[in-house]
Amino acid sequence: MKRISLFKPLLRAKAVLGLDIGTSTIKAVLLRVTKEEVELANAGMVELHLDPVMEDKEKRARVIEGIKRLLEENEIKTREVVTCVPGQSVIIRHLRLPPGARERLAQVIKFEAQNQIPFPLDRVGMDYQALPGKEGEEVKVILAAMKRELIDDHLALIEEAGLKLEAIDISSLSLYNSLKFKKPPKEAEVVALIDIGATTTDISIHRDGVLEFTRSAPVAGNDLTEAIQTKLRVSFSEAERLKREGRDEIADAISPILENLFAEIRRSLNYYRSQPEGAEITRVILSGGSAQLKNLDKFLSQRLGVRLEIADPLSQIKYDPTTFKLKEILPFFSVAVGLALRAIGLGEVRISLLPQVVRERALIQARKRNLSVAAGLGVAIILFSGLLFLQRLQQREARLAQVEAELEKIAGIVPKVEGLKREKEAVEKREKVITGLLIEKARWLDILLEMTRVFPSSVWIQSLSLPTKDSASISAQASSVEAVSNLMVSLKNSPYFEEIDLGGVSTPEEGKAVSFPMKWRIERKLEKIEEKKEAPLSPEEKLPSKPKIAELRERLKEREEELEE
Repeated sequence: MKRISLFKPLLRAKAVLGLDIGTSTIKAVLLRVTKEEVELANAGMVELHLDPVMEDKEKRARVIEGIKRLLEENEIKTREVVTCVPGQSVIIRHLRLPPGARERLAQVIKFEAQNQIPFPLDRVGMDYQALPGKEGEEVKVILAAMKRELIDDHLALIEEAGLKLEAIDISSLSLYNSLKFKKPPKEAEVVALIDIGATTTDISIHRDGVLEFTRSAPVAGNDLTEAIQTKLRVSFSEAERLKREGRDEIADAISPILENLFAEIRRSLNYYRSQPEGAEITRVILSGGSAQLKNLDKFLSQRLGVRLEIADPLSQIKYDPTTFKLKEILPFFSVAVGLALRAIGLGEVRISLLPQVVRERALIQARKRNLSVAAGLGVAIILFSGLLFLQRLQQREARLAQVEAELEKIAGIVPKVEGLKREKEAVEKREKVITGLLIEKARWLDILLEMTRVFPSSVWIQSLSLPTKDSASISAQASSVEAVSNLMVSLKNSPYFEEIDLGGVSTPEEGKAVSFPMKWRIERKLEKIEEKKEAPLSPEEKLPSKPKIAELRERLKEREEELEE
């Protein structure tokens, strides 16, 4: 037998009851943990005989009276309970999240809930649980939500019955906890759990032991009873009795309802199979008040084409069958057993729709009870614990004040930091513009110096124009056609000029200068220019001296005077 961890259950000093409140019956189960087993401490069931046409107020009074009667008849003293709500009134979503979502699950779930739940989140009670999984695999999460008004109504019902609610589970999840307890899954097993209650039929599917699908169908036991009531013209309670006894005369009445029930179950199983990771159902477990309807198991097994068995929720729980004569009604207790397992900390799925404020109130009350128990151990222990608590509280308050002061400082620094960032961006923009201008200026100085070097003294420029920053054109004169040819060669050998275009060269009269236009594109690859600059200039390539420039000016002036004559 698998050993049960006793640490967590033994933390609960009080007994907590699993209470399944249906519309036809109320079931209660109380479990306790022994050395290596879970043992049934108490169990009971009462029938409500609620007619569907009964007023809601009267139904509520009957339910409260039924709870009190159940506790009294079975001598159940505990007043702390775990209950559940029908799956039909709850929104349940099975989410598959990326592997990294487990570390930031709360934020991811809050975002997903806004898309998955069709009500404002402040109007629902919500809880979620990530299922176990291997690292690096997608995270499977069960998300459940229910309208707050329905939760408040359920909470009020429990309080009116004189009980204290510790958790609000969901019937389909409690069913899973019950029928999954201490039963290691077989390899590649896909099991459908079907619980036919009075008003809803809960369907859960687990694959290799992991819950993958839940749904509640609206066709259930009361529909069968009402069909018998209408067909045979009897009271609702009489129709209920005939249904449980399996009389032959009810067959025609319930046949259409059974077809509807089968259709709902088949629709759920087909939907699961159609999912990307869906699979064929290998086994069906049937539970609930209508599970023992005569030949229902054979009918569903034949129509579904799979092996079907009646649930035994106490198969892994020790109990005395002579004390608890439950054999004939075991299928009724599947959900109640799941709630009782949840109450002692052994439920695998632990979602609770109990509002947070109620949980905190219960926690505070539990702490008060613990303090009361501790009082019996001595006044000194209480004083020491109280002083330690106050000391820690003062330390936390001091730390909180320190954090608030640091936040205020940061709040004053943030605008200054933002201003400095803007100033830095403006300076960087100005620096970029200035740098560009300097680079462009240096570039043109290099080009003019190169022109001075390349142009021989036998060629003089009359005009220079710059149509674009990457091109230039000149109008020039030369002493001879040969000087023009030498200039073309020098320009082509220079790394500064390319695409040199010589215009028409005028044929001069003897003794006069040669006129010609010329244009070129300025080379943009400065790295080539820098490579050329690394070599030192030869004496012939150096700039002319000042006396030489004066001499050239005199010769130019004399040539201009000759041209005027």
